[in-house]
Amino acid sequence: MVVGYGGFGGAVCGGGVVAYRGSDGAMLWHFDLKRFSKREHFYARLHSVFSSPAVADVDGDGKMEVGFGAFDRNIYLLNADGTLRWYYHAADTVWSSPAFADVNADGKLEMIIGSDMTQNLNMPS
Repeated sequence: MVVGYGGFGGAVCGGGVVAYRGSDGAMLWHFDLKRFSKREHFYARLHSVFSSPAVADVDGDGKMEVGFGAFDRNIYLLNADGTLRWYYHAADTVWSSPAFADVNADGKLEMIIGSDMTQNLNMPS
């Protein structure tokens, strides 16, 4: 089972994603977004994962990767062991849950996810 967590209190809760073993509830791994932002040296006021993470085997290796978006304005894909595969700065918060589909018919799944975006005069047109 994979669960996103966090709150709206900013500094109160780090936010992130946790995986638990279904048979006994033991924690398998934990990806902490507040800790990640400090390591990567980017500012985020909120670190919550509001929506449900999605799991899929994106590369056909038989292991389930985890995709999610967060209030830190990033979209993430984690490996099956909870390590970071990649992240993308979406320039605004992410409220939606991802879906996976083979959109370009290459036999591999792509992550499809929406993000929040309002007028931002600092973004190049």
